[in-house]
Amino acid sequence: MTISEKTFAAIKEQKITPKPRWEFILKDSVVWVMFSLALIVEGMLVSVTIFLFSDQDWDIYNKLEKNIVEYALIIVPYFWLVLMAIFCGLAWLNFRQTKKGYRFHTYLVVLVSGVSGLILGTTFFYFGLGNKIDQLFTAKVPYYERMVCHKSEFWEQPKLGLLAGEIVLWDGPDRFVIKDFDNGNEWIVTGAQVIWREPYQPGPPGPRRKIKLIGSQINDNTFRVLEVRPWQ
Repeated sequence: MTISEKTFAAIKEQKITPKPRWEFILKDSVVWVMFSLALIVEGMLVSVTIFLFSDQDWDIYNKLEKNIVEYALIIVPYFWLVLMAIFCGLAWLNFRQTKKGYRFHTYLVVLVSGVSGLILGTTFFYFGLGNKIDQLFTAKVPYYERMVCHKSEFWEQPKLGLLAGEIVLWDGPDRFVIKDFDNGNEWIVTGAQVIWREPYQPGPPGPRRKIKLIGSQINDNTFRVLEVRPWQ
């Protein structure tokens, strides 16, 4: 008996029937959908990471008595980077399950997945999705703020010359009152020839506008300001 005859005999004996074509199509479609979803989520994670990096003030590390490397290591969003790696891996696993996925080298698949996630993430960030996701996690996810370094951690240190809050009283660009974000304390802010960074020029920012201040603390409720920056 030839091999073909033995094979047909075994199929007949075990009553093996071929799977319908629609099952293969359905399975492949599901895998592609899962791959696409993994890429989209990866892009969302990239957008948050870009937002957290871009939302920092990279020129204040000397105020914090740190060098640029120490500052960079502090603000790295490790939480989001780990999630990005996980979903990049999931995208790779799903792609390998597609009909022709096995033909492509692992490094190529990972590279394409990473670049695709970066492109999607940059697009999402441009439309403000990264900021919205970060705000959502801050409001809804317990301990999230402990896992991710936000700029508020740096701008609530008046003794180091960094203060942030919202304007509650306006007497002019060189004298106004803010309520800080840390404890809700009110600070009298004064200065001479204060530098107001855009978009606050040339007119007053108005009450309830959130700002960041660089200067020096005079006493418990007075701050001498040199430069004002928009909070966002």
